[in-house]
Amino acid sequence: MDLREELRGLPEKTQRMLNRGGVMVCFTAGQWLPDGISAMTPIRLIEEGEIEVVALLGSRISTIYTFGPGEMVGLRPLLRPLSTPPIAFFAKTNVRCLEFDATFVRQQLIPGCAILRQLLEHYAHMRDLDIMMAAHPLFGTLSQQHREKLLAASEPQLFLEGELLLGSGSIEAPLFLIIDGRVECYLDDEMHSEFGNGEVVGRFEAGGGEMRLLAKQVTKALQLPRSLLQELCGDHRELCQRIRRLLPS
Repeated sequence: MDLREELRGLPEKTQRMLNRGGVMVCFTAGQWLPDGISAMTPIRLIEEGEIEVVALLGSRISTIYTFGPGEMVGLRPLLRPLSTPPIAFFAKTNVRCLEFDATFVRQQLIPGCAILRQLLEHYAHMRDLDIMMAAHPLFGTLSQQHREKLLAASEPQLFLEGELLLGSGSIEAPLFLIIDGRVECYLDDEMHSEFGNGEVVGRFEAGGGEMRLLAKQVTKALQLPRSLLQELCGDHRELCQRIRRLLPS
């Protein structure tokens, strides 16, 4: 998502605050940015270049996501707690970005502009899903382009306790990536298994017994289009094999 166009559409007063609060900074290709990720990490709007977000897993470094022009880096912990491995920022190319102090954004910009808060909440939510999918054992094997295609075609859903995600006899039923909550899977009206955060549930192929998916508690899930997953499996045989191993049949 290119935030530059969205920010230009904000009220004039907010625009003036943005202009006063931002400082243009540059980083050289190969440079580690001077701060990790925390509630006080500066918020950076990239004008040129690419910044990688990497997870520090012991002695191993794993790239989670690459941010480019028009994207905001450091936004996620501003709006919600972070519960991931230690994360750092790395300039993949020469970078020029507009840097905002996190306190300035939190105390001056967001409280005075509901539109900006909604925009940042939506953007942070989509970034959370990006990072979750990149680190997922199923979707982490996909290219970034394919992950973005899958995420763009998927739809976040909220299910109340006792609500059906999937009823028996559903045709071309989707799969669900559980973001937060618990889901019970019934086959032929008998309890088969229970799924929780980060797990994928649903029916990937036709056949088998009647399946029902029931929210055991209030559950947030990402509805994944089965047809697109099947299409991606043509390019990623490992994805197809892993899905078949994970899903109930």
